[in-house]
Amino acid sequence: YSTAGRVVITAGDISHQMPRAIEIIIHEASHFDEFEEPLNRAIEAAWQEAGLGEPPRRLWHDFIFYTTGEATRLALDARGYGDYQHYGAFGLYRRGERWQKELAAFEAHWRPFMEGAARPGGGRDPDAARHAALVAFARQVAGP
Repeated sequence: YSTAGRVVITAGDISHQMPRAIEIIIHEASHFDEFEEPLNRAIEAAWQEAGLGEPPRRLWHDFIFYTTGEATRLALDARGYGDYQHYGAFGLYRRGERWQKELAAFEAHWRPFMEGAARPGGGRDPDAARHAALVAFARQVAGP
């Protein structure tokens, strides 16, 4: 959990051992207002542009789960640890239809955005690329 600018994880939990501990720490640090509030605004703007009204409740938290897992995977992959699986792969992404639908949209739209943003020079304007990925994500998740 995170509180008052601190991140706390249990050292005895086997799912929190390295390298997964990196993902858990980044996840919890992502709950600080400096990260969470801009993420909420970006998701809400994408939903509005897609004509979908309000985004699903707590979608920002699903984005934190996927984004921190993917960022950890990208960082470890760049250092030769190519078999890292997100924390969510051990149950969270299998919890019902909502997560299945979101995972497909994350893989189709958010992961390519993150991989592009991770490349030096990244190509497109990162703000425009992020917004386009969020709008495409919204349309896929809200679709049939």
